Amino acid sequence: EHDSAEERQFESRDNREYWVTGRITLDELSDIVGVSIVSEEVGTVGGLIMERLGRVPHAGEELQIDGFRVVVEQVRRRQVLRVYFERLTPVDDPTSADEEL
Repeated sequence: EHDSAEERQFESRDNREYWVTGRITLDELSDIVGVSIVSEEVGTVGGLIMERLGRVPHAGEELQIDGFRVVVEQVRRRQVLRVYFERLTPVDDPTSADEEL
């Protein structure tokens, strides 16, 4: 009954926008976005957002984390369900830099 939700832990578009569950680990998120996002205190995206805000977020709240605009999309009780990450700086691509010269 929960298999489809478990399989869809993240979605991405254009290597710039990402939608992830609050339960995805910071290691998994770092692999997906190509940026090391770490915390000494927590292990999940939901935990990281609560750590940074110092409280349970409300849907629609925004913050910046390690070069990303982060928008909390869904919260149920004290659990972050869905989060949107938008890369604020372009991805370094050596081939595109060569073409621009």
